[in-house]
Amino acid sequence: VSLASAISPIYYNIPDAKVTLVFRCERALVADELLRITRPPGYTLLPGSLKGISAISFGASGLDFMRIWSMDFQNPEDMYAVILKPIAALTTIRLSVGVGSPVEAEKVMNWGVRSYIVQPSRDPDGDIIDASLPIYPFVGREINATGTSDGAFIGFLLVGQVPFTITPSLQTPGAEIRLSLNFGIADGVEAISYVRMEVTAPIGFVFKDSCLFQGSPQFAKCTG
Repeated sequence: VSLASAISPIYYNIPDAKVTLVFRCERALVADELLRITRPPGYTLLPGSLKGISAISFGASGLDFMRIWSMDFQNPEDMYAVILKPIAALTTIRLSVGVGSPVEAEKVMNWGVRSYIVQPSRDPDGDIIDASLPIYPFVGREINATGTSDGAFIGFLLVGQVPFTITPSLQTPGAEIRLSLNFGIADGVEAISYVRMEVTAPIGFVFKDSCLFQGSPQFAKCTG
């Protein structure tokens, strides 16, 4: 899975975010092969949201409510899709899926992409009885893994939103003014040494070298 993969928006606790996964398979994918997408803890996969963007198209797809791979019935970890057309080896594939992003940071952030082939139904002698692809959950069929990302994709670094208001002491062009910033952070922020907050102003504004006007119990200093 490529680092070009992304999530939008990049915030925690967004119920309708979109994940775009970009990846290549070392082997060719065939029609009716299954693609399985595994989310990390904290996310929710949105039903009916899977779309092929580049080099891939899907037939039937859905969440793994029957728990072929997933453990959580109410919020399945996996989504499956049937690949409609063959895809050559090393083709760059792009797809998107709707998600609910985590409420808070999770230790495990890895996404997984795997492929499978559903084997035909055979009689006791090994002769093929039915080679067509049955509907999910593929009852009575053997499902063989054909490819995996091995969970190597590290996932997405999400951030919390910082709503703020800003009040200037003056609105005179070219004047030396004070700005009062009031902001809140939904999630607590902790660090072993210190936490740094960066404030970026529009072009034309200049911060003083020592820009903290009044003492603050939250901030030790301000450097412009």
